[in-house]
Amino acid sequence: MCGVVGVYNVSSVLNTNLDGLHMVQHRGQDAVGVALSDGKSFLPNSPSRILGLVGDYKAWPGLLPEKILLGTGHVRYATSGVHASIENAQPMIISTRWGPFTIAHNGDTPEFEEQRARLEKEGAKFLSTADTEVLGESIAKQAETALTLQDAMLEVLADFKGAFALVMSTASSLIGCRDPFGYRPLSIGKLEDGWILVSETCALDHLRAEYVRDVDPGEMVWIDEHGLQSFKFGEQKSRLQQCIFEPIYFSRPDSKVFGRYVDGMRKDLGEKLAQEVGELDHENMIFIAVPDSAMFAADGYAKAMDIQLEHALIRHHYSVRTFIQDGESARDQGVRLKFNPISHRIKGKWVVLIDDSLVRGTTMRRLVRMMRENGAVGVTLLIASPPIFHPCRYGVDMKTYDQLLAALKKGKVDEICNFVEADELYYLSYDGLREVVEREGFLAQNFCFACFDGNYVL
Repeated sequence: MCGVVGVYNVSSVLNTNLDGLHMVQHRGQDAVGVALSDGKSFLPNSPSRILGLVGDYKAWPGLLPEKILLGTGHVRYATSGVHASIENAQPMIISTRWGPFTIAHNGDTPEFEEQRARLEKEGAKFLSTADTEVLGESIAKQAETALTLQDAMLEVLADFKGAFALVMSTASSLIGCRDPFGYRPLSIGKLEDGWILVSETCALDHLRAEYVRDVDPGEMVWIDEHGLQSFKFGEQKSRLQQCIFEPIYFSRPDSKVFGRYVDGMRKDLGEKLAQEVGELDHENMIFIAVPDSAMFAADGYAKAMDIQLEHALIRHHYSVRTFIQDGESARDQGVRLKFNPISHRIKGKWVVLIDDSLVRGTTMRRLVRMMRENGAVGVTLLIASPPIFHPCRYGVDMKTYDQLLAALKKGKVDEICNFVEADELYYLSYDGLREVVEREGFLAQNFCFACFDGNYVL
């Protein structure tokens, strides 16, 4: 999972790009990068990349011309290749016979190593270990015989097996595309006389840009002096495979993703959880949402059960998202820095913690311990999504079964509960999740539930 941004013909390209990246920082915290063009060539020092957060990016390393036509940006959350690697940071610049282009990628490519090995045999030289460069070099290889770079891109994307939302650019054109299954989101906005491409609509709101529409699955949008042009690639799919983990956890609640506002869906998940679990039988209960991603699911639960949520767990907002940190020790340290309980509200109470999902369980175990250390007499966990049994092949860093608590415990809720050291644990059912997805006329068949049911399309 990563965040991508592209801007074209706005008054302050670099600042607009960085502001957009700030708004999708939650999608990746390993590295940040920007590439700029004056309309004729990419600026020296493109791409400018650093390890860390957008706030760590201090300034463009060099003089900026008065006129900058376009820029692309990326925040990285590593799912393939070395995590802490400047070589794997994006955007990347790929050379072709038609000139260079930049590529910034959100998604993942199953078995991309085989494609990399084939390209290396054909003479390709790689500077990174990321699947993004494999996709870029595939385009460069196709460009050797294609009539135009655009043709090369369309031909490669039509056959490329992977989940992707891409922001690319030539020196004079901004390009966005999504794979034909639509795994990852990508939206189009208008700002002044220019255009914005971005992973989530919350960035458009922040930039005061007008939301136009989403890039369609299997569509390339090509933006240049002639405006926005649309091209289709690949076979039309009978059903989409939009990632259900986007609205459950990854996307910001103030974004519109896959045609639906995230906050509304999370509230619906909480309401459905309340219907399934029913009344809890404990004295002196206190209901706490795990901030921030579970706040709206907890609101839905509280509304359905007619109870009051207590703000007794405070999140430190200058810490990073613990789920996407690399390594258990880093995540454990991150939890202690990220959360602080309000002891006097918890002491002597039976704590009911409401969260959006339970993946590895290490973060939740630390939270349960925090509750007990601060005087909780018992802890019940309510999870507003089903148990995660299967790895993700499409961009979320839960790639092996041994990373998934539900898989390790073979779905035995009592053993999962023991691992996180809670007294009770309740999940939303799989059928309940699908029912919520289908509200407001959406079709569950157009979402990828592979992490829950193991039904992989790619």
